[in-house]
Amino acid sequence: MNFRVMNFRTFFFAICLINSFVAFPLSNASYQSIHKDDFRYTVRNIADNYLKSKSIDLYNMPTKIQTDYESSLTIAENLLIEICWSQGNLYISYNQIEKITKEEVDKFIKIAINVVLKPDIDQKINDSICDLTHKNGLLKGDLKQHSEQEYESRFQKVKTKLNKIMANNYCSFVYIGEIDTAVYDEFTPLVKRIEQNKNSQNHSNASSAGSFWDWLFGTGTQPNTSGKDSKSGSDTSYKYNKYSDYDKIYSYEIDEKVLEISNQILIENNYNPETIPARVVSDYSDAVQKIIKQTKNKIGYDYSIYAYEIKDLAKKEIQAIIDKIKYKGEVCSICLDEIKSHQTLGVLNCGHFFHKNCIRTSLNYKNQCPLCGTHVNKIDHTETVPLQ
Repeated sequence: MNFRVMNFRTFFFAICLINSFVAFPLSNASYQSIHKDDFRYTVRNIADNYLKSKSIDLYNMPTKIQTDYESSLTIAENLLIEICWSQGNLYISYNQIEKITKEEVDKFIKIAINVVLKPDIDQKINDSICDLTHKNGLLKGDLKQHSEQEYESRFQKVKTKLNKIMANNYCSFVYIGEIDTAVYDEFTPLVKRIEQNKNSQNHSNASSAGSFWDWLFGTGTQPNTSGKDSKSGSDTSYKYNKYSDYDKIYSYEIDEKVLEISNQILIENNYNPETIPARVVSDYSDAVQKIIKQTKNKIGYDYSIYAYEIKDLAKKEIQAIIDKIKYKGEVCSICLDEIKSHQTLGVLNCGHFFHKNCIRTSLNYKNQCPLCGTHVNKIDHTETVPLQ
């Protein structure tokens, strides 16, 4: 009896022991170390499961995209092998393999989500037209109402451009950015024409109905009794679009939008972009071109960038322009003292500026600019340095 009980206990203990050895590695896979020879299988398993979690059906995608996926897995595997060689170890933890694999697959996903297959192109063209019209304060119906025949003609031209792209690349898909670019190029003239028609119509309506009663009941604009031009000074924001941080700016509109965002930053600092001092105009132009170049270098896989990223780039460059407008960090080349707030400067017709008293004394001695040697008889105008 004791012998049988002993055998049963031994058998039960053995089963439990075997089960623990089998179950522990499976339930703690993240703590395992994976041998170099098993990298390929492990990487693929992690990547396939990660794609499923992102609801991406890889096997219904074009061959080229599937090839890109295979390339990303190969890159992940090569990175892991390099780590092995650098550490002098044939094993890497499962956690590290998972991290590196997901990083590479994320790069692939950024491309894959912007793929538009040939059967879906018409729908995406419609979506892109809607985005373009909404950005300009219109509806897609406005385009058709203006001229349905022209709308259909431009729509077909967009499709022809996209078909040509697919033919040149020997593929059956395009990217969202390519659709947006084709739509912008083809439909912008129509959108601008409709905008002008609406603006002129609104202007004529406002002229005929802009009475005191319209203002009193809030249907018109308030009469201007200040004696100043209501559209002058720093209140020029009516001319420039304001972008929220997460507005998407596409590659085909970067030049225009960077300028608008730069102007918006000046307006927020109470400077009118149209009346900044002549001495900083070329610097401002150079700053805008620099921002455009930096933005294009930073653009993403979907041919777009968020407005806040442009704003971050622009703030640094435009701040330098604002400082220059305020003469911040500038020095009088005659007395070599720093130019400070509320001082009066004498500006010559060549554009160079000095302390008023310094340049007056200099011109009494010699009728030329101390910097460039231009012949001058007197100070062209004076400026008071703003608060720095």
